[in-house]
Amino acid sequence: MKGLRFPSSVLIILLLFCSLALYPQAGTIFSPFPSSLRATETGEGIRLTWRDSPDILGTYHIFRHSTEIGEENFNDAEEIGTVPPGISTFIDYPDDTRNYYYAVLIEDSAGGLFELFIPFRNITVYPVSAQPITSEKELSANITGLTAEVRGDGVQLRFEADRKDRILSIYRHTDPIADVDDLLRASSIDMIESDQSVYTDYPIPGIPYYYGVFDTKLIQTGTFVFNPGRNISVQPVKIGREAERTGLAAPNTSLRSPPLPKLMLQRSVISGDQLAPSLNLISPGSRPMAETTRAAVDELLAGLPRRQEKPAEAEILPAHIHGDFSGAAYTLSLILRERFLTGDYEETASSLKEFLSIKREETIERAARFYLGQACFFNGEYREALFQFLSAQQDYYAESQVWIDRIYPRLSTSP
Repeated sequence: MKGLRFPSSVLIILLLFCSLALYPQAGTIFSPFPSSLRATETGEGIRLTWRDSPDILGTYHIFRHSTEIGEENFNDAEEIGTVPPGISTFIDYPDDTRNYYYAVLIEDSAGGLFELFIPFRNITVYPVSAQPITSEKELSANITGLTAEVRGDGVQLRFEADRKDRILSIYRHTDPIADVDDLLRASSIDMIESDQSVYTDYPIPGIPYYYGVFDTKLIQTGTFVFNPGRNISVQPVKIGREAERTGLAAPNTSLRSPPLPKLMLQRSVISGDQLAPSLNLISPGSRPMAETTRAAVDELLAGLPRRQEKPAEAEILPAHIHGDFSGAAYTLSLILRERFLTGDYEETASSLKEFLSIKREETIERAARFYLGQACFFNGEYREALFQFLSAQQDYYAESQVWIDRIYPRLSTSP
């Protein structure tokens, strides 16, 4: 039997009647659901965006189904993630290219859900499918024919890459590079364009070295491969000790190296005669502050407002935990979700140090150091925390400065 059909005017009346439940007695609209839900294919996944409810401050639960989601099929829908309030976006990465519909529901104070399904507000009515995702391994450059030969006072590497639009990482090690542990202990000596097939290294003379060349993205995603004779050298190469240099590559002329400290000889090495004034005269020792000076300093300090330090709380930036992540950025977000957000700062520090043991893009490295600084702070490692925040300042100056201000007083009392 066919379903009953109602005139459009009757349907409008029914919708108005149902909406009365959303109005409290005061006459204002109560909206326990998000609005303006949109699902858009991004090239790698499906991005959901919405507007948060102005009335409920709760977690948003995202559901997916092959048909439009409603009361009749909600129990069959798959929950694919949760998002805290204030984010208003989520990226879904389906394993296939099928059409999908979405619903976003708010969690109530008892841990349940406001199961309201309103088209164009918190459910989608048009299907969306994700495009096939091309993996980094498919996009990566395949390295072959790696050879390493001594040429003058350097080691010349030759190889071929089947793609010319990639970045390659070159590693050097005193032992054969055969697995991940070897690669972690190896030195990352440079990153070059994949259209370059010749590279010259200047290692320390007299030490045998092995080399490896990898697609940088595969290093960052942990999907690299070891092919002896193709992207890894199988025989060590060694520059003779007679090479007339210090064992270091020519300095980068665009950067100025720190100068060596001056050696101040006070007495002649041969005669013992004094050559320069005593260091005690050049840099006198400490002495008590004059009483008038101390009184003036105390008066100045007394007029300053007492600084109240807010209790330190772990800070995580939304851009590092909710977004369209891939590669190293995804790995970092995973560490933050599974370690940092749970308050396991020892495991966070250990995971981030291991993460940073491989050369990363500068933006990713600074973000990781910002969180490693926080983890070290909560572990009581204030000197290490200070170093990490100083390293992250270029991208996170304001955020790091707050933590640096917390660290300085603690350094004066910590061992």
